[in-house]
Amino acid sequence: EVMKGVQMVYDLATFRRPSQMNPDEIAAVSQQQNVTQTVLNVDGNIAQPDTPHTPDTPAMSTFAIDDEFNLPISVAITLLLAYIFVGATAYNIWEDWNFFQSFYFVFISMSTIGFGDFVPK
Repeated sequence: EVMKGVQMVYDLATFRRPSQMNPDEIAAVSQQQNVTQTVLNVDGNIAQPDTPHTPDTPAMSTFAIDDEFNLPISVAITLLLAYIFVGATAYNIWEDWNFFQSFYFVFISMSTIGFGDFVPK
């Protein structure tokens, strides 16, 4: 049930109107909607219709792994370092600190540690 909910949220987030799709995508979506699911028992066997009280688990083929929403760590680190270097350069000019003192101040301030050993005037 949880995976059905996750799949429903994903489908809503990636919804595209048919006017935005090409004919191949429309055919693939309609074919995907007509696929029946295989249900497995806890022991991995296909569920029989005469055993209604057996807990069912969707087959693994129905799960899809999506990496579309992952931000590469290299991009995140690059943005963080760029922000720190810009801030360090600004404090280097404004406060007459050397670059390493400015870098230290920006890093400590961004990480919300705030030792208070460097304070802007």
